[in-house]
Amino acid sequence: PAVCALKGQAMATSGNYESAAKGYGHLIDPLGRKGVRPVSATVIAPTAMEADAFATALCVMDNPMAFIERMPHTSCCLIMPDGSVHRSSRWA
Repeated sequence: PAVCALKGQAMATSGNYESAAKGYGHLIDPLGRKGVRPVSATVIAPTAMEADAFATALCVMDNPMAFIERMPHTSCCLIMPDGSVHRSSRWA
């Protein structure tokens, strides 16, 4: 297991990993788009509210990494359906 020491930050994880094997999840893209989306998104942000909101939103975005790279003091780790792991440039 990984350990992150946070100070003045918060971490949240969201995803569809439990039901993704069934072909659907509890996070639904409001625009009805389909494509490769992260099955899990973990975000470190200045507040728990931001971390939680970003983690959920990243799971339905077309390009979640580009979005998170524009957010100051925020980083993420995404797990894709094929098991690959993608970390933003600020992920420790």
